[in-house]
Amino acid sequence: MQKKGEFQFNWIFVIIAGALFLLFFISFGVKYKNFQEDKTSIEVLNNFDNTLTALQSSSFNTFDSLALPLIVENKCGKLSSGGKEINTDNIIFSPRMLNGKVLIWYQSYKMPFKITSFYYIIPEKSKYYLVEDSGNLSVSIINGLPEDVKKRVFVIKSSNLKKDGRLIFLNINNNPGNNGISVIGNADEGKVIINEREYPYTGQGLLYGIIFSDDYGCLLNKVQSKTSSIGQIYKDKINIIRNPGCDYSIIINGISKLQNKLDLDTAKLIDEENSKLIGNGCFGVF
Repeated sequence: MQKKGEFQFNWIFVIIAGALFLLFFISFGVKYKNFQEDKTSIEVLNNFDNTLTALQSSSFNTFDSLALPLIVENKCGKLSSGGKEINTDNIIFSPRMLNGKVLIWYQSYKMPFKITSFYYIIPEKSKYYLVEDSGNLSVSIINGLPEDVKKRVFVIKSSNLKKDGRLIFLNINNNPGNNGISVIGNADEGKVIINEREYPYTGQGLLYGIIFSDDYGCLLNKVQSKTSSIGQIYKDKINIIRNPGCDYSIIINGISKLQNKLDLDTAKLIDEENSKLIGNGCFGVF
């Protein structure tokens, strides 16, 4: 009897021990799988951000494409995937969700000195409709696009609205669409109305940001913040290069205005003044 009891106890012990070992390995496998997924997400996000940063080595407008292995969310300075998130200093104009093959277009933003770099991320299968009943703003917009991006931008009339893409209404006061945005202005400056909120744009680079981004208002604030920081750097430079024979007051005042609000006329004024100073034998500011 005793041996039979011991035999049964041994089997119970083996079953319990086996169950514990099995539970351990299952738990380890799940944790390892989650670890690998987290690691992959972080690697994808970092590689994506580094790929964009590498484009800054070119002083020209640059175009490229990239196949994303995971869904990446871009939300105004934050890139996330698989529950993992990283911060980025890159100004990325794109839809909120990115997946599969995307087109990447890079260009510098100057006002008149370089403020930052803009990245436009366009999903390969996306469509953008410029709704224009009169004028030629759509022509100016399309002429500045890379060829592969042009293939995804179409011009239509407000009487023929489409539902399979993003609608951008150009100089149409009575916006007949419910899911579009309204641009009032020209290729260089104007305003945009998004969800009944009004924002300015200065320079064609920001106009493209309106077309391709779901976070224009937030990114505009980041651009203005960068303008303030870069403007201070140029003010510090003036304190080093200035001499009694060279008057930098117009440029200093102009930079102060740009630090508070981007303005095309101010940018043109200080650009002209900078050229005059160089022509008069003074050090240029930029």
